[in-house]
Amino acid sequence: SEFRVSIEMPPGTRLEETQAAVERAVAQIEHLPELRSLYVSVGSTGGAYSTGGQSHQAFISGALSRPNERRRGLDEIVEDVRTRIVLPGAKVTVAPSGTIETGGNDIEVQVKGPDLEVLKELSRQVMAEVAQVPGARGLDTTVSEGLPEIQIRVDRARAAAYGLSPSQVAAAVQSAVRGQVVTQYRVGGEEVDIRLLAAESARENVGALRQLPIATPFGQTVPLGELAELVRGVGPTSVDREDQMRVVKIIGQIHGRDLGSVTNDIKARLSAFPLPPGYEIGYGGDYELMDEAIGGLLQTLVFSVALVYLVMAAQFESFLHPFVIIFTIPLALVGAVLALVLTGRSMDISAMIGLILLAGVVVNNAIVLVDYINQLRRRGMERDEAVRVTGPRRLRPVLMTTLTTVLGLLPLALGLGEGAELEAPLATVVIGGLTLSTLLTLIVIPVVYTLFDDLLVRVQSRMAARTQTAAM
Repeated sequence: SEFRVSIEMPPGTRLEETQAAVERAVAQIEHLPELRSLYVSVGSTGGAYSTGGQSHQAFISGALSRPNERRRGLDEIVEDVRTRIVLPGAKVTVAPSGTIETGGNDIEVQVKGPDLEVLKELSRQVMAEVAQVPGARGLDTTVSEGLPEIQIRVDRARAAAYGLSPSQVAAAVQSAVRGQVVTQYRVGGEEVDIRLLAAESARENVGALRQLPIATPFGQTVPLGELAELVRGVGPTSVDREDQMRVVKIIGQIHGRDLGSVTNDIKARLSAFPLPPGYEIGYGGDYELMDEAIGGLLQTLVFSVALVYLVMAAQFESFLHPFVIIFTIPLALVGAVLALVLTGRSMDISAMIGLILLAGVVVNNAIVLVDYINQLRRRGMERDEAVRVTGPRRLRPVLMTTLTTVLGLLPLALGLGEGAELEAPLATVVIGGLTLSTLLTLIVIPVVYTLFDDLLVRVQSRMAARTQTAAM
């Protein structure tokens, strides 16, 4: 129930101007009915791992009322905040709390290549393409403009004539502009640094800096303008690299659609995007994490099904009957998908974990049926009669097993309580898969049992006939 607004003014903006822009943004969103409090920081990025910021950066953190006290969800409110804040000339990013400060982004398209200027142009074109995809919001690039600065280029020959080196000139300028701690003042057990620096009038512009006196080893002073050239310039931007290649990222959030659909549409749109030789497009962010997680979970699901089969094969002392029981898992998958469709939930990581859990739960009902059929046959009952008798006799324990599991997970599936919606897909998958598989198991498993048993009888008959032929 929190959101973050990251505001970035043009580089070099004074702190007072950034403060005024933030106050305008606050005025635009402070009347939201769900808003409980606002926290504002000017001169900081607000990231969880940030160690500082610049005068042109700021962030706003908004705390909302509890989910049961408001009608709109967090995504709807974030979208409303995004449309309300209008700051010409500023980059504004709005996202649920936990994404901006940790660097997690729903959308992350990576443009890689050797030349930074080419990457900047390609990133602008790619961002224009991504902006056409429905559901993409708050798009931005990691390309940052350089910060304005005054560059002091020391004339080494002229400085040497006065007995000065470039490092001595730099140290003198640094002491005058940033100051130097010369002593400390003790007050009530605390020590306060006393910093010596030039007056503000001597460092407020390029003309004043040119007149900054620099002491020489000969006891004279000489203006800085006599020793160096002072020009206005732009500081270098940060350069990100991945796989030893320069990379510019297009980042953003999604709204109204699931991550997989939006990313697939972006891939389809960029599949024919013209790239110069040596440049490529990749994908990261939450999609990359989800792709890796789903791959690992699918492997886990396959291993869990294999382990269930091996355990049942050891218990039944047969490779055929466990294979019959495994047929309940596809039935459960159908029920899980139907449950997600009916509830409007997506197949996320929580739902995948539910599928793994479901693989070990749904086989219980089939085990009860197959085991009882085998018991009746060992007592001398015919197979078809044993199949007909098993359903009615084992119906009560099957329903009891299913109902206890379904009712136990029902509160979690309803998403009652704060944060419960994170695990609701897990419960939804288990309930839907177990319910449908229970209903179909009573019909499908006996049919599959008879079909495989007939197949086994035919195979045994053919093997017996071949053995007799070989003996003759």
